[in-house]
Amino acid sequence: MIELNEKFFNKKLSNGLSVTVIQKKDFKTVSASFTTKFGGAYQKVKVDNEIITLPTGVAHFLEHKLFASADGEDITYQFENIGLEVNAYTDYFNTTYYFSGSGNVYQGIELLLNFVQSPHFTTENVESEKGIIEQELLMYQDMPDEALSLGLMKNLFHKYPYIYDVGGTVDDVYKIDKDILNFCYHTFYHPLNMNFVIVGDVDPNEVFNFIENNQKNKSFTPYKNPSLVIDEEGNDVVKEFDSKEMDVVNQKVAIGFKMPPRKDSTTRNQLFIEELYYRIIKNILFGGDTPFVQKLLDNKMIFSSLASNYSGDDYVQFFTFTAETNQPYELAKIIQKRFKDLKQIKFSQNKLTRIKKDLIGKYIIGFNSISNIMGEYLESLATNCDYLDYIKIVNSITVEELREKSKMLLDLPMTIYVIKPNRK
Repeated sequence: MIELNEKFFNKKLSNGLSVTVIQKKDFKTVSASFTTKFGGAYQKVKVDNEIITLPTGVAHFLEHKLFASADGEDITYQFENIGLEVNAYTDYFNTTYYFSGSGNVYQGIELLLNFVQSPHFTTENVESEKGIIEQELLMYQDMPDEALSLGLMKNLFHKYPYIYDVGGTVDDVYKIDKDILNFCYHTFYHPLNMNFVIVGDVDPNEVFNFIENNQKNKSFTPYKNPSLVIDEEGNDVVKEFDSKEMDVVNQKVAIGFKMPPRKDSTTRNQLFIEELYYRIIKNILFGGDTPFVQKLLDNKMIFSSLASNYSGDDYVQFFTFTAETNQPYELAKIIQKRFKDLKQIKFSQNKLTRIKKDLIGKYIIGFNSISNIMGEYLESLATNCDYLDYIKIVNSITVEELREKSKMLLDLPMTIYVIKPNRK
């Protein structure tokens, strides 16, 4: 039995803010994050029993605007002045603001809390941001890999928010105004909807007391207990094929397999357990060291590698494959046949044992990196998983359950999206 000597401390403050301290004695670097459960997927929300539709990209727009102080100065410079790096990102379900550095930790905590909790929206500064975000969106549209990913999502899903860039559409960005930002901010940036996490050589009680004192000086509107509303997504794909011409040398293909919608993922650790099973199956079938992938290389079916991924959240789950190839349709059929041949593939106990050892080894090594701990812990919060249960969960996986899970993959609807070289 492996014993981890890792120290996690959790406390819910008087205003409802959840604070986690992951203490790493003698580590020089500290990283802190402030996360709200509000991301690009929040296009339809339920607030006080009312269903409200929002323009796409509001969460990302908010992220941009919170970096502007009352005098218009970028908050980034205030962190740089005390030797800290600050940044933020918006995904489909969360927005996270974070800093890292080796000194001035409590000044950094105070700056992080204060700028996220002190919005300054004016008609002028909201309007001025729209052109900046438009250019960002257009830049991503010109990137072949981004276009490939988004094109595949539009083939896979009818309504699910993955069919939109996290930043939204250009048309929707121009629909966003000060009132919409204020509504979303005061609805989703409430302490009860947020988590503060810090990793490093810090004293937990000092951190808890410092943040509690900071929060006592602030007032918040009553919590509205908002929730995400997702329209039901069917089992079928939207299109079996689509393509686009871009400035690329070789054809790029993305292949997607749509799994049935989830029925229930509310149980603690359930999302992570599902992901782990399908990741293991994926690695057995399509891992870079498998004879299957080596044969694709030998036959020049792919130029360098086959990137494979399983994605799952509370609502949908799917597999994706990307590669550079001159034979996108043939490659898709070969991968599809690989899934259909699953019932003939044996899941050996020896192979599973080796995979478990590899997963647990990487997990333990990950505790040597502050940034890795932060990233993995935030992911565990997003998926309702107990980060410290990882080894127990990995060890609970059985060959019999792998066989049972693989039955879900025998006949999945498939779609193909291709980026072709521009013929001009």
